[in-house]
Amino acid sequence: MNEDKRRLVAIVGRPNVGKSALFNRLIGKRIAIVEDTPYVTRDRIYGDLIWNGLEFKVADTGGMDPGSDDTLKAAVLGQTTVAVNEADLLLFVVDQESGLTGLDIDVAEVLRKSGKPVILVANKGETKREGLLDFYDLALGEPLSVSAIHGTGTGDLLDIVVDELRSLESGEAAKPPESEDMLHLALLGRPNVGKSSILNFLAGEARAVVHEEPGTTRDAVDIIIEYGDRRIILVDTAGLRRRGKIGEKVEYFSTVRTRGVLSRSQVALLVLDASDGLVMGDKKIAGEMKEAYRGTVILVNKWDKIEDSPGTGKKMTPLQKDFMNMLGRELNFLSYAPVIFTSALKGWGLDGLLDIALEVGEEYGRKLPARSLNKVLGDAVFMNPPPPAKDGKPVKLSYISQVAVRPPTMVIRCNEPGSLQDSYLRYIENRLRAEYGLAGVPIRFFVRRK
Repeated sequence: MNEDKRRLVAIVGRPNVGKSALFNRLIGKRIAIVEDTPYVTRDRIYGDLIWNGLEFKVADTGGMDPGSDDTLKAAVLGQTTVAVNEADLLLFVVDQESGLTGLDIDVAEVLRKSGKPVILVANKGETKREGLLDFYDLALGEPLSVSAIHGTGTGDLLDIVVDELRSLESGEAAKPPESEDMLHLALLGRPNVGKSSILNFLAGEARAVVHEEPGTTRDAVDIIIEYGDRRIILVDTAGLRRRGKIGEKVEYFSTVRTRGVLSRSQVALLVLDASDGLVMGDKKIAGEMKEAYRGTVILVNKWDKIEDSPGTGKKMTPLQKDFMNMLGRELNFLSYAPVIFTSALKGWGLDGLLDIALEVGEEYGRKLPARSLNKVLGDAVFMNPPPPAKDGKPVKLSYISQVAVRPPTMVIRCNEPGSLQDSYLRYIENRLRAEYGLAGVPIRFFVRRK
């Protein structure tokens, strides 16, 4: 920690990625020398900055080359290591124009061992944007594209920096939910579909208000429960409504809060009212869940209003089969989600719900073996080659790699990325699911040129 009480943000990275240019842009003064030559910056340079009412310090550092025996490079690394050790937050700058390098990977490993929070900043975004995906391999979160020369994205960067520093100030590390040991389980659905009743059943005590009037739950209610040897955070939320129907400010902020809960959850339970069937509001919420790439389980609640029995085990009644077929047509984009028929009023179908949610959570963070992945891809292509491009050129898939978890994120290398059809990606997805399961988990695909 630096001597004065202001937080310190250190700009670090390999040589010649634009650290000094970013430093000058952020503090609004040309202090650091900017040259297209490595190791111009050898010592630490400090500047003061106020953003959104928060005052903090920024340090520019020399280019890091952890594996070099060169005397000058070793001295620069020593100065940078001091800055890393005294900093509260690190801005790891990489170069979008030249892409990911082995030196970036070496620097990332050093920063990871420091234990300091890191924001990954992809500079030189004015010249090339398609190179962002490679930086996911660093496993340091989502890269933020900026241009230090033109100032593009630097305001967003400072917003993130201030949010992170304020989290540190309040003693709450701004960690994503997937970094925590507990499963964050969100209940989503329209008003009055029974979310609070389900939460009460799972929590074993009446912690949320249950009432027949839609919109009773104004605030999100977090409940931590012990389940076996696991801890689960159950999050009840105010019912989502279409924006055009929100008449009160309190309803508007409840909706905003609900979407925030979705963003910090790992698994989301979509609660439907069986007596209503599937309405437009349900489809809207389902679409938001899909766009957020969260693990998903669908609960068809109030089934006691449809039948006197919930069915036995995995055997569905004819009416349940009909409902499943309807979901398959209307929510085909969530076809991977398990469906459970429940009655919170009578306790049907809820006993095994947490087991299913935990299984989905495990799958959500699953890392698939690279060799096995490429065997599945090779077999799929052999059995059903991709259609040729419009000009008749064959479309060839070279290999597939998983670059991230939560959700599982795949990069497919292809000679003609723009010609690989969405229907063929769905075919690949189905083959992956047949091999690995991944029930309840969305798979995100990127297609890149070989």
